[in-house]
Amino acid sequence: MVLEKILSLEGYSTLKARNGKEGLDLAEKYPGDIDVIILDMKMPMLSGPEAFPFLSEARPNAKTIICTGYNMTPEIQALLDSGAASYMKKPFMPDVLLKEIKEVLGKDS
Repeated sequence: MVLEKILSLEGYSTLKARNGKEGLDLAEKYPGDIDVIILDMKMPMLSGPEAFPFLSEARPNAKTIICTGYNMTPEIQALLDSGAASYMKKPFMPDVLLKEIKEVLGKDS
């Protein structure tokens, strides 16, 4: 996965889930810290809006970046209002994602 490789090259450790259910299982069972969750709105088995409350409960300190190919919708706004850190419209360039991660983590670019 390109995203995983880009993040690894920048020094980030990554976990990868193929669907929302697998992502939730990782969030609940992974023994280490998870600082950022990149959450797609459309995923098999458990969509982003369905997964978000469970992820927030399992990892209350993680910052969630909502990613989607769609423009801002009331559903995306509801996730932001519920505590998601930011929203990014796909496609985006790697440098834009890296900048967003640094911003949500409170680090200088």
